[in-house]
Amino acid sequence: MEESWRDLSLKKLSAITLFSFVFIYSQPNPKDYLRLAAELSCFSYTQFVYHHPTIKTNIETPNNFDAYIRKKIHWREPNDDYAGNISDLLLYGIFVGGIPFSSFYLKSQNSTHELLLINLEILSINGLITNFVKYTTNRQRPYSFYSSKKDNDESYKSFFSGHTSTAFAIGTSTAKMFSKYSGINDKTIWIGSLGLAAATGYFRLAADKHYFTDVLSGAIVGSLIGSTMFDILIKKYKRKNLLENHIPKISYTPYNLKLTIPL
Repeated sequence: MEESWRDLSLKKLSAITLFSFVFIYSQPNPKDYLRLAAELSCFSYTQFVYHHPTIKTNIETPNNFDAYIRKKIHWREPNDDYAGNISDLLLYGIFVGGIPFSSFYLKSQNSTHELLLINLEILSINGLITNFVKYTTNRQRPYSFYSSKKDNDESYKSFFSGHTSTAFAIGTSTAKMFSKYSGINDKTIWIGSLGLAAATGYFRLAADKHYFTDVLSGAIVGSLIGSTMFDILIKKYKRKNLLENHIPKISYTPYNLKLTIPL
């Protein structure tokens, strides 16, 4: 129970810090702001407020492959707690915590608030999909099945790994941003980003929080969401900026009225 409260506090602190950056530094138009606010609200509700009832599924025994991988990778107590802390640090400290800073770093190449909004939307959409699947499948976590730790409210949220899906979603999106708008070598960007995301998944296995298929599925889903949504949203903002640049603008002073028509 103490571990559960510590994890929840870390999540809340990360969320509050991130949302503060959004309201202080982002400048979306009303439609973008409302859409993002709705997505973040729904995601936050499923993540921090909604408590899904613990429902045991018919499929509780892990397959032979998952059981074999767990035996090879799982860290024994108390090292599994360290692995869990490292995975939290990678997710909340680097991937989620790095969302505002990566946007500011690229501000000379593009609008800062647009890059910030893109990653926040990806974070929200990935989180909603992940939580929906978790609450639908109710897969038992390995520490619960093997009784390596006491059961808690998180015991039946194994499939798929939210840490891994989020790390790959944000990692993929951020890598595409840096490949597109920075002068850093593409190979360095992708190896660094996906390497840290893969490390997050590994430490979830070491912490006995997930099976290998949970982590693999999270990596695939997160990568698809990060890549697809980045392409959709970056085109959306480019199209919006292109239209805005061609809208006639009227400026007024007490002495004259000026109409500017971009060509």
